Amino acid sequence: MNGVAANLQQAYPKDYPPSIDYSMATSSLEEDLTYNARPTMLVLLGAAGFVLLIACANVANLNLSRMVRRERELAVRAALGAGRVRMFRQLLTESSLLALLGGGLGLMFSWGALNLLMSFAARFTPRAREIHLDATVLLFTLAVAVLTSLLSGTAPALAARETVVGSLKEGGPQSTIGRGRHRMRSLLIMAQVAVSFLLLIGAGLMLRSFANLQHVDPGFQPENVLTMQIGLDFTKYNTDDKQRAFFETFLDKVGAQSGVKSAAASMMIPLNGDMHMTGDFMIEGQTPVPGQVHPISDFRVVSDGYFETLHIPVLQGRAFTRADRPGTPPVAVVNRAAARHYWGGQDPLGKRFSADAGKSWVQIAGVVGDVKQYGLDKDAVDEIYLPMAQNPLMDAVLVIKTTAEPMSVARSIIELLYAVDPNQPVARVRSLEQVRAESVAAPRLTTNLLGLFALLALAIAATGIGGVMALAVGQRRHEIGVRMAIGARPTEILRMILRQGMALVLFGVAFGLLGALGLTRLLQQLLFEVAPTDPLTYVGVALVLGFAGLVACYVPARRAARVDPIVALRAE
Repeated sequence: MNGVAANLQQAYPKDYPPSIDYSMATSSLEEDLTYNARPTMLVLLGAAGFVLLIACANVANLNLSRMVRRERELAVRAALGAGRVRMFRQLLTESSLLALLGGGLGLMFSWGALNLLMSFAARFTPRAREIHLDATVLLFTLAVAVLTSLLSGTAPALAARETVVGSLKEGGPQSTIGRGRHRMRSLLIMAQVAVSFLLLIGAGLMLRSFANLQHVDPGFQPENVLTMQIGLDFTKYNTDDKQRAFFETFLDKVGAQSGVKSAAASMMIPLNGDMHMTGDFMIEGQTPVPGQVHPISDFRVVSDGYFETLHIPVLQGRAFTRADRPGTPPVAVVNRAAARHYWGGQDPLGKRFSADAGKSWVQIAGVVGDVKQYGLDKDAVDEIYLPMAQNPLMDAVLVIKTTAEPMSVARSIIELLYAVDPNQPVARVRSLEQVRAESVAAPRLTTNLLGLFALLALAIAATGIGGVMALAVGQRRHEIGVRMAIGARPTEILRMILRQGMALVLFGVAFGLLGALGLTRLLQQLLFEVAPTDPLTYVGVALVLGFAGLVACYVPARRAARVDPIVALRAE
């Protein structure tokens, strides 16, 4: 491609000045088709992995606490000759069976949800229909199940080594947990909280980003605007006059329809960049220096009434009228960005430019507000609007301002079209509000999914903390009974359990904060007007997670405060 560019530059030196580099930049088709999907899919993959880690830590913690109830069983096995490897293999086998069954159930669920995944992925890449369950997916599921069994089964299996000798001596259901196991249990709780904090931070940042996106001013008013696409048959409308006459006749009939305020046509509608026309032009009085690149702008062809229908403000001069027709001086309207960019502090009204190397000149008649053409998260581009009467279109999108819900008048507009031309088809009938909603559908779905993962992680972590604290209280029943027998009050017991549980939660939040400061920068590409270190989000998530941890610790702590010392000591 660079060779082709060099040959063109040599063959046409006037069109390709030697002072400018015309080398080509190429990219693979696969990269082009999946570029938009990769960041979102990787973030969601990471979120799913974090949820899996929290679940593994939760199961491992519960298994670790269950080991206390199985101390005597494991000690008897050891006394009968079972070695550490044999018991390790037994515990790992138990967790592996559960993990494989869980993986199988997850695979069945994913089979049923495959269409949902394809619909979601279609927002980012045209290759979504290629998604299917194959041998790679099955092997991946098996690998995840094996990894899950290792993560959730290794910790309690290793901790079981402490129970071989002392358990037969101590015996009894109220044996206390060993120091090593207590440390591992605490680390697992902190890990759950830390990973939950990471997911909640990601979801919080995406939620704030989406809220900012929703409040962006698109530069037009989409409310009560119906859109429909009309492509003319060239064999029938093969001249500019026929094309112009069709749209003008039809727009006049639509404008006179009951329930319609105004109607116009355009080569494209905002927030739907299926079609755009970009070109360079010359500004009168600005002689380009040899080798200098000409000004470049997006060109839009619209009919009169377009700015009025979409409530795009006219800042200077005037909008197009029916008087802007063939035979009259060519006119154009520029947006504020183009006026500022190319005419600076000068008044652009009355200035002229040429899009055909000076063969004809177009005069600027007005300046309108900027419109978000390619997305609410994209800056407004330089735009030059041309009147449809002077630049007829074969394919146009109608925008119709209605007094009622737009889709309620769609049928009558289509019937009116068939009355003008019974063979003329219409496509993509929808409201402009639907177009606006579809433009933010991808970030909305990503935010919802990430929020779902975060809430799931929060629920798993809170349940795990509550379950582990409840088991710990049950194992310390005798100790609590002794404390209360020698004068400890229920409020002191409540504070003690809450303090111990909340200390683990706060340490987990601190570790999660350190991780979030590094990992959330990976979300930078998906965020809109929100910093990855947004303090409001961090404080809010810390409060939510702290409150969830407090509730999870309070229930077993309250149960501990109600322990009857006589019953506890008698049971011992």
